[in-house]
Amino acid sequence: MRLIPEWNNHTNCLIAWPCNQDLYGNQLHQARIEIANLANHISEEEEVYVYCNKIDYKECYEIISNKNISILEANLDDSWMRDIAPIFFRDGKNLSAAEFNIITAMANILILKMIIKFLNIYVINLILNLLK
Repeated sequence: MRLIPEWNNHTNCLIAWPCNQDLYGNQLHQARIEIANLANHISEEEEVYVYCNKIDYKECYEIISNKNISILEANLDDSWMRDIAPIFFRDGKNLSAAEFNIITAMANILILKMIIKFLNIYVINLILNLLK
């Protein structure tokens, strides 16, 4: 098993739509504009998947307005994918992902399922495996 460094070339980018009003306060709309700009820029080079809450889907779709970006509904309370998405690694030539945080894994099972489907990878939950 080898973790993939952030600076390695990759083919997909996962982005969470800003949603936490307590965190962003009156800057939430501006944060969404910045994320849309970032997603649009990245989509020129690779596939982009933006995860957003159902309540934010229409606004996310309208702000991003890019047919090359997939917008997917998920239950989010954070927009920092490093905190809510699994960690990706190479197991030989296979791309896999591990979820270490049982709370995160349970809360974001929909995100995990979407990642499995769209990236066609195997996801393991190391905490759940240890509890068996």
